[in-house]
Amino acid sequence: MQRILILLALCPAILSAQTWQEKTAEMQRRIELRTQNQQNRVTAAQIRQSWSLYQAETAQMIPDRIEPVTPTNYDPATARVSLEPTEVEVASAAPASTARLAAPVTSGPTAPVPAALARGIQQLQGQSQTIFFGKSVPFRYDPAMIFRMSGPITSTTIATRWEQLENTQHELLIYQFTRQAEALRLNDWGFCQLVHAFARQTFGTDANARTLFTWFCLSKADIRCTVGYNAQNLHLLLAVNQTLYGRSFMRIQDQKYYITDLGGAPVSLDQAYIYEAQLSPAAKAVDMTLNVPPQLDSRTQVRTLTWTWGRRPYAIPVRVSPSLGQYYKAYPFTDLDVYLNAPASQGLHRLADTLRQIVRTLSPREGRSLEAEQVAFLLHMVQTAFPYQRDHTQFGQERYLFADESLIYPYTDCEDRAVLFAWLVREVLGHEVIALVYPGHVATAVSIPGGARGDYIRWQGRTWIICDPTYINAGIGMAMPETAGQKVKVVW
Repeated sequence: MQRILILLALCPAILSAQTWQEKTAEMQRRIELRTQNQQNRVTAAQIRQSWSLYQAETAQMIPDRIEPVTPTNYDPATARVSLEPTEVEVASAAPASTARLAAPVTSGPTAPVPAALARGIQQLQGQSQTIFFGKSVPFRYDPAMIFRMSGPITSTTIATRWEQLENTQHELLIYQFTRQAEALRLNDWGFCQLVHAFARQTFGTDANARTLFTWFCLSKADIRCTVGYNAQNLHLLLAVNQTLYGRSFMRIQDQKYYITDLGGAPVSLDQAYIYEAQLSPAAKAVDMTLNVPPQLDSRTQVRTLTWTWGRRPYAIPVRVSPSLGQYYKAYPFTDLDVYLNAPASQGLHRLADTLRQIVRTLSPREGRSLEAEQVAFLLHMVQTAFPYQRDHTQFGQERYLFADESLIYPYTDCEDRAVLFAWLVREVLGHEVIALVYPGHVATAVSIPGGARGDYIRWQGRTWIICDPTYINAGIGMAMPETAGQKVKVVW
């Protein structure tokens, strides 16, 4: 019987945002305005106003899949054999996307600091060597920016410290933050982490001072954020374009603001007084997508991938970055397309270069095109070179991995394999790949030039051959039997 699957589609949208070069130029302009006494400031009186009591809304549940303890292995003796390819019927689908995520941007050398700004920065008396995921990042700052917060938190105590920061040479420090974000090739989340790393090193255990300082700096860098307080604690809230699963939020003017501890500590907050006013009309929500991998500590470790294809053994050493692993470990659990479309490190690109050379030497098996043979080779590699383990066993909870993380951690599950396989097919072969999200499983489908036999879907006017990286030893065009008749969502 033909299996019918319901198809929905999710395609990532392109979000316009300033580059770090543009933000750095904007900070330079603000420094010049300050010198001319034309800089607009937010006063203590403004901060004392616009506070309202908000209730936290329940966090959206982490997508949890009931995964098997061991993966399904293809058994030719018991597997369904189709004399004809099985088409997955498209019952409904979102309109075809006309755009994908922006192409990776390669950053050239950071432009030199203008002489006048360089002199101003050198005159700052405070110095910090901030440790940012294993990399030491230097900053100079105005010591008047440092303060302590003790006792009950009120709008008045917050306004007093805000005014203190306004009266410092804070623009010179935020200028350095934006320049370092450009040099480190950070996205919005990475920038928030960089400011937090400086605050953690400078303010130590004073969590409320760290939070207020971070709010101030992010606001001045046009990141849409705010704070909330109760009697003893101050909390940072970030507006985010994507969903952050497992995190409570406040809904302010129809925008979700996620209650966030940038250090990764869990936050329990039922209600708080929230500052509602928009501090900058140019402020934009945090975008969790990545266009380039961050440039962190250059030290690497080696992992060797081993598998067999056509009785020929392969063993390829791959360099992995522990600091990149730590950076991704601190990443919030967000939408699958963020992982699916994320760029990869130099180590993973070198693996792709090696695989590209190998697949050029392959000979297609009978009845299969060279393109299909190459996809099958990569599929078998991901199925067998990466040991399987459920997230709940490896991490204690569900978690998606970026492609690089599958090389860092000892085990992977279905989402991780789908992300890695999709990246490899795109990078090594140049074919388009979509993720197929079932109620309890994630697989992929590939648009193979010339097509191939087996299970497939028709989507956006093209045929996509189902490839399941967790269906061990199954070939292309073989859907896992457990998915028969289930509804599926496409993530692209």
